[in-house]
Amino acid sequence: MQNGSSIPQREAIAEIKEFAKEQAQKARGASAASLLKLARSQIILAQAKEGEGDLRGALSALTKGTSLAQMVMDSVEFRQEQSHRSQ
Repeated sequence: MQNGSSIPQREAIAEIKEFAKEQAQKARGASAASLLKLARSQIILAQAKEGEGDLRGALSALTKGTSLAQMVMDSVEFRQEQSHRSQ
């Protein structure tokens, strides 16, 4: 236990990350460009939260941003663009 919390730190971190991933999944179906914009805004938010000392908020935003970026890379649009560039 840390900081008087009854939840072990690892479990709290896992819960934050899982919830953030679930929230990011709500954007599924958006265009790759929209997902990329959302990912960027989450990364910027993570930096702001870290600066404010809100490390839980920073972790959540960073996890959302990385999940959204992964969705971009997994998108059909992105894969088509990559295959066109390699030709």
